[in-house]
Amino acid sequence: PCNLGKNCFIGFRAVVYNTALGDGVFINTGAVVQGVDLTENAFVPAAVAISSIEDADKLVTTTSSANRQFMQKIISAGGLMKCIK
Repeated sequence: PCNLGKNCFIGFRAVVYNTALGDGVFINTGAVVQGVDLTENAFVPAAVAISSIEDADKLVTTTSSANRQFMQKIISAGGLMKCIK
C-alpha cells in the first residue's frame, strides 16, 4: 500500500512499499523505499535502500532541474506509463 503525490517519478526496477510520497518525488532506478514517508520534491539516488528516517536523512536530497528534465524525456519517449496523476 502506497500513497503517491502528483508528478512523482518511480524509476525502472525501483520498489516503493508501505510509504507515502509527496508531490514531485523522484525515486531513481533500482532504489527501494519501504516504510518511510518522503516529503515533496525528495530525490532518492539509484540503487539505495531507504527503510528508516535515518536512511532518508543520510541519502535523500532534493530533486534537481536535471532530474525533472530526465523525467520529462522518459515520459515523452513513451517509456513510462502515465499512471500517476
